[in-house]
Amino acid sequence: MRALIVDDDFISKEIMKSMLAQLKVEVHTADSAAEAFRLVQVHRYDYIFLDQELPDAIGTELKEALAPYCAERCSFAMVSSTDASELIERCQQVGISHCLTKPVNPKQLADLMGITGGIE
Repeated sequence: MRALIVDDDFISKEIMKSMLAQLKVEVHTADSAAEAFRLVQVHRYDYIFLDQELPDAIGTELKEALAPYCAERCSFAMVSSTDASELIERCQQVGISHCLTKPVNPKQLADLMGITGGIE
């Protein structure tokens, strides 16, 4: 299983990367939308985690732009420091079925990915 984390916040990205590594997921990271575009053209991902507020893009808009480059089996999840109902609604409109609030809960992450065993 392979995941891409697109987040410009180093600490948030590293924490999530560590959690995914404990779940035996191969993880790639991108600091920007431009870097994410480069990676999706080279690699296939099962999950892409998008920060809503990137320096060069809005997460929901980035999902729409990345989707044509992703396999049909790729799932998108939004990761945000806000738990606003407007964001959840916008995510659903663009086909993002999961919204995680920072800091990400390890159990929620494992459940979202359908991985048993969890994170210690």
